Amino acid sequence: MKLFLILWEIVKKYFLKPYYNLFNELNKVFCLYGGWKALFSSVYFQISVIATYFIFRYNQQNQCLLIAIFKLVKSITPSLLAFVLSGLAVFFAMASDDFRKLLSGSEKDHDGNITETSPLLDVAISFTHFSLFQALSLFNAILADLFHWNNQIYSCISIWLFVYSMLLIVASIMMLFATFTWYDEM
Repeated sequence: MKLFLILWEIVKKYFLKPYYNLFNELNKVFCLYGGWKALFSSVYFQISVIATYFIFRYNQQNQCLLIAIFKLVKSITPSLLAFVLSGLAVFFAMASDDFRKLLSGSEKDHDGNITETSPLLDVAISFTHFSLFQALSLFNAILADLFHWNNQIYSCISIWLFVYSMLLIVASIMMLFATFTWYDEM
């Protein structure tokens, strides 16, 4: 029994802790984004659901569409992710210390939890949300190629994931534009 407890402590320390940290960070991003309310009330989410309906209906008549979507995702997503990361790097390199100080400083409650995000954190959340969905879309396309899933529910979710991640490009661009207008007002 003692050996089992020692093994369990090793498993917890070296194998489970990284997953706990990962899910804790993902939960933090989701909460800072605004949670389910922000997701479902987002114009981009709503447009993606409507577009998914029409694309899915068309896909039922033409199964080649889903295969084309997966190929498209695999060809453009790596470039989009690289573009976003380099864009953020350029943004932070160009911004002066005064501008970064102006944008930073989230409000926190007495427990240290963020109650209102700063503009800098809003930009980071927007790009993180975009990047996570792009990566999820790419991972989904790779899995579809490997396992050749041809299920109606999976097809619908895959179409939505693609459309939503593409619409998040617009959301990220709009956030970047808002940031530059803040910079211009300085």
